[in-house]
Amino acid sequence: MRWLTKAVLGKTVSKTLGIGVVAAVAGAVVVACGSSQDPTAVFDNPRDAGIDVYGGPSGDFGEGGKFADVIDIDAYYYNDPPAQWCGPAGGATPPPAPGGTAECPDDKNREGCPCTVEGQTASCWPGPRVNRNLGVCRDGQTSCIKTGELTTAWGPCSGAVLPTSGATKGAAACKCFSAGKWDIPNVIPCFYDITSNNVTTKYAHSTTGNGVCTDEKKPTTPFSTDTLTVDCEGTFDLCMVIKAGDLKNPKPTDCAMMDPVCTGATDYPKKNVTKAFPDLKAWEASTPAQKACADTFRAGGGYAELSVLGKSYTCDTIDDGSGQRYVFQRFPYCPLKCSDPAHKADAECVGCANGASGSF
Repeated sequence: MRWLTKAVLGKTVSKTLGIGVVAAVAGAVVVACGSSQDPTAVFDNPRDAGIDVYGGPSGDFGEGGKFADVIDIDAYYYNDPPAQWCGPAGGATPPPAPGGTAECPDDKNREGCPCTVEGQTASCWPGPRVNRNLGVCRDGQTSCIKTGELTTAWGPCSGAVLPTSGATKGAAACKCFSAGKWDIPNVIPCFYDITSNNVTTKYAHSTTGNGVCTDEKKPTTPFSTDTLTVDCEGTFDLCMVIKAGDLKNPKPTDCAMMDPVCTGATDYPKKNVTKAFPDLKAWEASTPAQKACADTFRAGGGYAELSVLGKSYTCDTIDDGSGQRYVFQRFPYCPLKCSDPAHKADAECVGCANGASGSF
């Protein structure tokens, strides 16, 4: 690490000029909690899917492995009402209610339901509406096929990606806020020691928005700008906190060297579109516990933890399942030595950057 030591009014000042984070090959991060689930489960037809995804029994599907052997498919479709609406007043408008019948809603193009033009292709969805086009979930394709001399119906729904069986978080669960990116250009902390009359006072605070380490006072300018891109519309409060500890084994007891910096509840009106969120404010390690945690971080390293609390426009609560913040991403910091140009080529310093940008 690079130290600047100088005499200032009888004080010895030592300043650590920020540390990088492990950068991704454009954006470095450890993936979101829960995203290690297998996102590749693809089913051609709900009859072939692992039916515990839908709330039915799991395990043996019965002779022939058919979905219909263990669940009433008609009841499954009937019990999938359109989503509720919790969008902002005077803002986005709710999607139109599906037409057709409970057995053959026109928004799903269910296999066996009537269609009008033989050979016509269309998107189809054999899963619950609440999961559609969220996370890894994707529509399939179906074709209008001839079923009798004068009748046509939608054929099998091929290529649809449904929620991974057993997944509760991350992209594999196909819930609101299960895939996206929170981009924070500056995540670098600053450490500052002042020794006067043989007494050393330690400081830790945010760098300025361009990653510059100021004096012992926290900056008056914001810590960082930030943008969000996510797979659903809603109102979200995003927070970042820096902790001392092992990213590979994060613990609830890991200390935080600052109060979380948050965007506050902010409207996100259009899914999969990058939107600027409120700046993250400057911070400092102000309490004895936070200052002690900053020392622990300097000695042994740590990580940043990103979390969200919110509600989607379709009334899904975004939390950890118990009303608390949902941690959707963590990323590691490089060793302190990586701020020294002499160590830029070291294996653990290659790819370090000032910001954090990666998909969760």
